[in-house]
Amino acid sequence: MFNVDFTFLWTLFNLLLLFFILKKVLFGRVSAFMEKRVQGIADERNAAEKDRVEARSLRVACEEKLRKADEEGLEIIKQMRENAKLQAEAIIAEAKVQAEQILDSARRQMVSEQRAAVIAFKSHAAALILSASGRILEREVNSQDEERFAQALFQEISEKDV
Repeated sequence: MFNVDFTFLWTLFNLLLLFFILKKVLFGRVSAFMEKRVQGIADERNAAEKDRVEARSLRVACEEKLRKADEEGLEIIKQMRENAKLQAEAIIAEAKVQAEQILDSARRQMVSEQRAAVIAFKSHAAALILSASGRILEREVNSQDEERFAQALFQEISEKDV
């Protein structure tokens, strides 16, 4: 059945010796390298997870800032529109006041010119009446008579206007 001879024992001894030598020299280093590598991978995973969490928080913070900036922009636009509306209303009100002033000035000027025209017309009419009166009376009317007749005529016309 099973035969144990010297070669077998020698091979077994060499195999065990090689195993212990390799265990001391090679397996220790390989195991240390593998543990170091596993630890490095775990550290990298932890760092990546930490970076991912930080990136999420930064993204949320940036989105919040953008939302606030949008709200502030809309508020600024709203205020600018209100200011523009108020300025437009002020300009329109000022223009209406100026238009009224211009119309009042034009009315006053028109009344003044109308009075001047009436006075000129009355003077001219009085001169024509005096001239016609002188022809009717067949005598010449001197300047003193003209003045007296003109004053009386003006007074009479003025009393009728009032």
